[in-house]
Amino acid sequence: MNIILRQPIGFSHIGRKDRQEDAVWPAFNNVTPQNRCIILCDGVGGSEHGEIASQISSRVIGEYLSNVLARNDYVSADDVQDAVNLAYDELENIGRGNADKAKVSMATTLTCVCFHKDGVLAAHMGDSRIYHVRPGHGILYQSNDHSLVNALVKAGSLTPEEAKSFPRKNVITKAIQPHTDRRLTAECRLLTDINAGDYLFICCDGVLEQLSNNRLVEVLSMSCLDEEKLQKLEAESLDKTRDNFTAYLIPIDSV
Repeated sequence: MNIILRQPIGFSHIGRKDRQEDAVWPAFNNVTPQNRCIILCDGVGGSEHGEIASQISSRVIGEYLSNVLARNDYVSADDVQDAVNLAYDELENIGRGNADKAKVSMATTLTCVCFHKDGVLAAHMGDSRIYHVRPGHGILYQSNDHSLVNALVKAGSLTPEEAKSFPRKNVITKAIQPHTDRRLTAECRLLTDINAGDYLFICCDGVLEQLSNNRLVEVLSMSCLDEEKLQKLEAESLDKTRDNFTAYLIPIDSV
């Protein structure tokens, strides 16, 4: 499978927060259609240095998987976990030798899409989200949030309507978090039903404060340029979203 991309594009805003804890790899001004791996991480709120965790993790994971893809034109779930472990290593090395700094609180979510000869490997941890959208058809894949509220909905303890106002809906159950008893694994899915005209859309939970699935499909199904679609998606959150909000739109040109 030879997946050709159009130009990936994105946006990132601080929202109403004091600092930007979202990070992408590669940066929006560096990405090209030849990039085979695209990463978005969201530093976990409540940790002291979420921006460090997201910046380091996105870079380390992106660089490692890009090298794997350059060699093999393929990346596996094991490769993703090797990359995640390298991110753990680098985060745990920060301040090593200083007992206080070595235990600095930091954590980040992960969304990752890698394009290779067998399809698209989608990998994630936390409540940042990956979508595979086919215009005029709908959502073919949506990643499963690793969050307390989603676990309660799946268990039948909350209805989807109750979940919208659940007071602890930002509590996540999986993240890259150093200095813990065990290292968690990314959830991976190989997407093989890829057509020309499809989109991969990855975003942090700040985008999802305002953007519904129906609106996402509606916008991506419009007859306009990719840049106009991105502007419409961005407008859903501008001056409305409390959290940082960041997203990458990755159009499939041909397969």
